[in-house]
Amino acid sequence: MKKTITFCASGECNLRCRYCIVKIPQNQDHVSQFDFSAARAWMDTHYKNANIHIGGGEPLMISGLAGHIQNLIDDGHDVTVFTNTTLLPSHPELHSMPVCWQCSHHYESGISYEDFFANIAPLPKERVLVVRLFWGRDAEQNTLAAEEMYSNAGYAFSWLNFKGGYRNYQYVNDFEKKPNKHLLMVGLHGDVHNCSNPNFGTLGNTLERSLDVSNFETFKCRKQPGLADCQACQSADIFQEMHKKLKGEV
Repeated sequence: MKKTITFCASGECNLRCRYCIVKIPQNQDHVSQFDFSAARAWMDTHYKNANIHIGGGEPLMISGLAGHIQNLIDDGHDVTVFTNTTLLPSHPELHSMPVCWQCSHHYESGISYEDFFANIAPLPKERVLVVRLFWGRDAEQNTLAAEEMYSNAGYAFSWLNFKGGYRNYQYVNDFEKKPNKHLLMVGLHGDVHNCSNPNFGTLGNTLERSLDVSNFETFKCRKQPGLADCQACQSADIFQEMHKKLKGEV
């Protein structure tokens, strides 16, 4: 299985969701720029063939994103872009790129279903996974009703209730046993983590091309497998498995 490496490549977002995992609403960084060149050099040293997830913040706020994506594809990586979709209409250069899309419809964003469908319409449906993100059981009932709407429109669909967990736990394999075999995360300033919680340690830095592989065998996941508090890191497995199904690879 290819390793999935998430680039948390933007410190900015145009939405203000209270459940933001990286707390962008409180800690928005308008100044720092993710160093894609350093990240590519680090990848060339340690992982020449990987699934790259480009997230943020909102990655469509990154200047020259299409060029960065093309460089990663030329390097031999598969790329998935995580976006809230609101900026997609202003980036036609991205619509036909050979990437996968994880399109997040945030319950609290104020984006209507009609606007969301219009945002993702230019993208190839076989490369789009729609994820509905929300907080609480009332929103879950609303989302269950919306699932049929997305499915009828031809989109693969999942959801995450930040109080209740993922809809698609059946896609998770042995991720909780050896998380390092599946996922690494690279922060805005190049720090490499084996968990979505940076308090669990730093393994290296892309600016220095460093990686402490000994941590792969000693790292102990402090979360209880299968419960909602594992949801952020398990997303790597879930989304990759769902995209494989979209592309007919499994």
